[in-house]
Amino acid sequence: MEEKKKKHNYVDNKKFYECIVNYKTKLKEARAAGKPEPQIPDYAGQCILKIAENLARHYRFSAYSFKDEMISEGIETCIKYFDRFDETKYNNPHAYFTTVCWQ
Repeated sequence: MEEKKKKHNYVDNKKFYECIVNYKTKLKEARAAGKPEPQIPDYAGQCILKIAENLARHYRFSAYSFKDEMISEGIETCIKYFDRFDETKYNNPHAYFTTVCWQ
């Protein structure tokens, strides 16, 4: 039998989830202490960028002439709703941010 090829995803969902959990913990601590909110981690930003760029490659958007604007608006929307991801309820941030980008 032929071995199955290991699928390489462009976003490591487990690592992305851990990054969000760590950020949300720091965010809660900062809010409780009255300190300024921490910056979204670089890894999370890279994941959001990859999600938005790969979503723009979807066949439904193949004829769009304004893909750059679509990608930037998707990233902006993901950053806007970054804090709304409920890590206690869901463990799939890739699906959440893909849906947010699609909106």
